[in-house]
Amino acid sequence: MLAVSPRKRLRDLSTAEKQERKEDALRPSRYLGYDRETIALYLTERGLWSEAEAQFRRMIWLNPFELRFRKGLIHCLLAQQRTAEAVQCAKEALVQFPGDPVLKKAGE
Repeated sequence: MLAVSPRKRLRDLSTAEKQERKEDALRPSRYLGYDRETIALYLTERGLWSEAEAQFRRMIWLNPFELRFRKGLIHCLLAQQRTAEAVQCAKEALVQFPGDPVLKKAGE
């Protein structure tokens, strides 16, 4: 059996897979995740909460420094009536963003 070179494997990846690998290599970064925000907001407008949740989670994983990504995730969780998870997420975000009044209210 012939071994496949890493270069060939990379060449065989789709554009989206290549982008994800690049993001994974660069994270965490204050500059990542914003390109996913448009699709996440579109999904929330359509009521596709679990799909939007997945986008917000990826955005937070790539860029844990952006508060609005966390707020988007909390919104998705509340829309899915997963209140306990939303409250936990708000409490975790309050550690990083202690002065935010919306998070304080959600964490109560």
